[in-house]
Amino acid sequence: MYICNKIIAMKQTVGQIARKDKFFKRPDVRKQIVDNVGNGENLLISAPRRVGKTSILMDLIDTPELNTYTVFLNTEEFDNPEKFFKLALKEILKSDLINGFGRFSDRVKEFFANWSNRINEITIGEVGIGIRQREKPDFYEELVNFLTTINLEGKMILLLIDEFPFMLEHIKKKLGTDAVLHFLSQNRTLRQNPLFHEKIKFIYTGSIGVFNTIKKINGTDRINDLREIKIGALKKKDAEKFINELLQSKTGQTADKQIMDYILKKIEWWIPFYFQFLVSEINLENFNMDKTLSKKMIDKAFKEMTGEKGNVYFQHFKSRLSKSFTTKHEIEFITEFLLLLKKKEKIDFSLALNLAVKFGVNDKLDDMLEILKHDGYIAESKGYYKFYSPILKTWWK
Repeated sequence: MYICNKIIAMKQTVGQIARKDKFFKRPDVRKQIVDNVGNGENLLISAPRRVGKTSILMDLIDTPELNTYTVFLNTEEFDNPEKFFKLALKEILKSDLINGFGRFSDRVKEFFANWSNRINEITIGEVGIGIRQREKPDFYEELVNFLTTINLEGKMILLLIDEFPFMLEHIKKKLGTDAVLHFLSQNRTLRQNPLFHEKIKFIYTGSIGVFNTIKKINGTDRINDLREIKIGALKKKDAEKFINELLQSKTGQTADKQIMDYILKKIEWWIPFYFQFLVSEINLENFNMDKTLSKKMIDKAFKEMTGEKGNVYFQHFKSRLSKSFTTKHEIEFITEFLLLLKKKEKIDFSLALNLAVKFGVNDKLDDMLEILKHDGYIAESKGYYKFYSPILKTWWK
């Protein structure tokens, strides 16, 4: 081990959305987002679970671009288009967000308040601006009217819509396929309206894959205007930097090359969550005794991650399956497929197909495998499938 004064200690967080000094910045990803939005694009950001896409979105709020008013909307539990438009408008009009942005003129802030007062009761001050439904207004039309009439004086609203595919699935289950297609058409119309397309841009995110979800209902023509940005694992140099920042915070030291290479090999899938989890499980008592970080300590931390402590973070992967797969036979196939994958190094497509035939879901196999890939369970390489992470594989039960 060696002391390195150039490494900045990072505050530790595991499993939560990392923000501000807990967030490991990914300037290459941010540049992709900012450049595309600046070029007039509406975006679809896709990333497997635990890659940190929500933290990346939150960084756009915490450190906004100069003239961009960024609003975040988690839609995972939404099952109604009207609720989406209502809460999108509500979030845009929140006074704490408006004041926190701090770059609107008094005239624009007054317009927010006056316009909102036209359709709802407004509360100003500590409670912010609240919308209370009155005579069941059409909030899609209200959002259109708002965007048409407001003058943002050269600034732009950036609406971040998280977990969009789950909302589509919920709407489909509650209201049917036609309702989903109509909702997608409404979104497309908003994105392409020439009266305000320069006033607002949309970023949709989802770990289970928006394209895969919409393809099943033949609605891809309603999202083909979106520019997709895929977020993957960290590059090696970034992974090394992140590990050292975490270790500096935990132990006051950084890793030598031998230990660094061992950690990278052990983790295999280089995403922030797994590094954070590993470092959090390093036993400080042992470290203080030995004054050095050993492979034995890393192995012990790995064992803790894949034992009972892993239940806190990985049980969500299991419970999430019941949201992504809704029929009895689909769930039976997925359960057996993942248990088989745990026992083997990898599985080829023919073996997966035989298993799908057993449960009568062979016609859905491609879609199911795509969902598992998009949601961070499995990776595919040259026709073979394996767990994305050896940690998740070791824990899986």
